[in-house]
Amino acid sequence: MLDVRMTIEELMLLSVSAHKDVAEGAVQAIRGKYRADYKMRKMKELNPNFFPDAIDVVPTDEPGMAGKFKSVDEPYLTEEQAKKFYHLSDNVLHASPVFMSVEAFDQHVSELKSFLRLSERLLRTFEIDISGAGFNVMGHLHLDSDALPMVVEAHFA
Repeated sequence: MLDVRMTIEELMLLSVSAHKDVAEGAVQAIRGKYRADYKMRKMKELNPNFFPDAIDVVPTDEPGMAGKFKSVDEPYLTEEQAKKFYHLSDNVLHASPVFMSVEAFDQHVSELKSFLRLSERLLRTFEIDISGAGFNVMGHLHLDSDALPMVVEAHFA
């Protein structure tokens, strides 16, 4: 569950990672804080569009363009779901040391599988506004092949 929490924190900081001063300020603002609500609110103050969105790149006939971005219909990790999974990980990480029932263990395994499935779809191909003003970066991790990850910049005014 610590990995879930750390993954979500990395996703939260992704939008400011290209700006050294802003990134340092963001880290200072959330360091030592444990509540997802607080951390996400602070990130929203820096960039209202701080959380990535899953997209697909589809072929296009437009001259000079190999493809265009398209929203996905399938489920992926959203900001609200990330907040929920962050809370779930806190509940496990900060719980009293008691033995877990088989049912509770199975429930946690099910939640982890759901997190992995939703995260994989988000990170397969995503876009994120790194400025709060429409300067987007698209990432394509090629999770379904052995190709190297790729990043594409696009400015939308």
